Amino acid sequence: MKKIKSLLIAGLALGLVGGSLTAASLLKKEAAPVSADGLETYIPMTTSFFTNWTDDAGKFENSNATFWNEGYSFQALDTFYCGERAEGYTGTLTSRQWDQSEQYIYFQLGGAKDYGDGDHVHLVIHYGSYSDDFYNNTFVENPMTLRYFKIPQERYDALKVLGDTFKMSIDIVDPRTNDYGLANFGYLHVNQTLESTSNAMRYFINNLKGGFSEWEINKRKEILNSYFSNSYQKEVFLSTVSNADESFESNADFLNHWYFDYNYFNNDQTARHFDEIISTASARTAESSNMPYNKTGNGFFKGWYDDNGRGGFTATDGAIYRFVSRPFVLGGTDLISIKMAGRSASLHVLDGDSNDELAFIDLRTYNPDGGQNNIALGGMNTCTMVRHIINLEQFHNQKIRLAIADVYDSGWAASYFDELVTYYATEPSFRIDRVTQTNETGTFYASYSDRYINSTPKETDANGVDYVDNGISRTDSTDMKAAYDFVQAYLGYARQNSLGTDLCTLLTTTEMNDLLDGYAALSADAKAIVCASDDYQRYNATGDNWYTINPTILSLGQNLQYIASRNSRTNLTFSNVLFGGINNMDGTTTVVVMTVSAMLAVVALTVVIFLKKRKLHI
Repeated sequence: MKKIKSLLIAGLALGLVGGSLTAASLLKKEAAPVSADGLETYIPMTTSFFTNWTDDAGKFENSNATFWNEGYSFQALDTFYCGERAEGYTGTLTSRQWDQSEQYIYFQLGGAKDYGDGDHVHLVIHYGSYSDDFYNNTFVENPMTLRYFKIPQERYDALKVLGDTFKMSIDIVDPRTNDYGLANFGYLHVNQTLESTSNAMRYFINNLKGGFSEWEINKRKEILNSYFSNSYQKEVFLSTVSNADESFESNADFLNHWYFDYNYFNNDQTARHFDEIISTASARTAESSNMPYNKTGNGFFKGWYDDNGRGGFTATDGAIYRFVSRPFVLGGTDLISIKMAGRSASLHVLDGDSNDELAFIDLRTYNPDGGQNNIALGGMNTCTMVRHIINLEQFHNQKIRLAIADVYDSGWAASYFDELVTYYATEPSFRIDRVTQTNETGTFYASYSDRYINSTPKETDANGVDYVDNGISRTDSTDMKAAYDFVQAYLGYARQNSLGTDLCTLLTTTEMNDLLDGYAALSADAKAIVCASDDYQRYNATGDNWYTINPTILSLGQNLQYIASRNSRTNLTFSNVLFGGINNMDGTTTVVVMTVSAMLAVVALTVVIFLKKRKLHI
């Protein structure tokens, strides 16, 4: 046996020398954005901003000023012009000019009630030879909302023909002495694009200030709804992106790309710090065990309390909430994927324009395995994220949004999310994530396979939380589903039936031959997905479970080829070259090519592992 082992290791070395592994990245070239280098983008509110006023219309106040000492602020993001301080005055304030190149500006505006009788406090925005009135017709009260002005396309095109830049300025026109005869104004950003304006609007919603009384919560809901009730201000929220992929690595990116839905939120009296949504924690420390998150990269969405008291998004069992993504048009294979964990986690599919809920992907089951198709269990399911590949073909070419949600309010009701991919050019193979857990009894190992599911159509109930299965879940006959079913059947048999022994005892069983028959019946495309999926040999039995120690990563196709040879199944064919496509977060695709000699080298290593048995002396 020692000679066999030595020959196999020598064969491995020769295979590695003769094999080659190449990787190519297929990059997409993006169009260069319009340049506005050298132009100012933010104009702070100081006395030098207004060059002329026709009356003593007001004065400047610090951003922390409050109105009638109520429990909410002006929602100011910086020092602002506070017209409330002199509501009884009338007149016109004229700003200085600036050079504008882009189509958008945004600013904060409050007060300025829209009366509908011509007696409005309003802005007049001058650009080039044009002027437009701008009214506060989405919200009637002092808390300032973030608003934007878009230069009409025809006028913008005409101005750009004349030169690279044109002059802009703003007038605050105040003809009214009472009943919200004022305007609060500030946080003026100029030379902005559609993308930067859209990002700023979401960031503002995420950072709405206030306490947790019902009155204050309703005020923030009213601010949110004011945007979506006005077609003009809603426009930036409707602009689509090519995909809504999210790595969950950056707080800034998350706050710019998602918004907190105040209409899907219960008042659980929990403080929240929206400036630190993304966590870089390595493991949960509040439990007696060190429970792995199985995160991708450093950051992930951790919808739970802050374990170490360092700030961040905090939520307890009692919290119900959701964040809504940018809209995108579903394309490619109509597949998306996201890592999810926690008893309360749910992914919602929303209409891209109306925000009506269309479907959901639920992860609210808890024991014994979190409702996930896992290869091995180790008591790590509470917050160990598993990748879900989701078929959304019913929404092909439709503008949709996604919402990551917490939908339970008790019983370990936490949510965790990571690695959202919303565009797959080709069907991805299935991967296995290997995780470890360390507690007072030692270190344990487990593995989690991707979960492939269809979305469930939404049937609205009274409270928007308890879903009803209306019996119209989609029937899936795709190659992806056929490949997934085979992978799960193979892994389930190989893992669960090799407890206490090695896989070699299973290679020639009737069940294994039945699996080979199942493989033979697959389509060529389904076989390709199967062959490129992850597999590895698991050993070192501990109690009733098998755990992975330093696993050798193999493709399932490599192991199937070896199993077929052991069973003399010459009727089965496997490609001499295996192709594995990896869809990256940036939209590129990395293609990995493994030649026959390299593949055989790994198969040789597989045999070594197959022969290794916990109590077998070689």
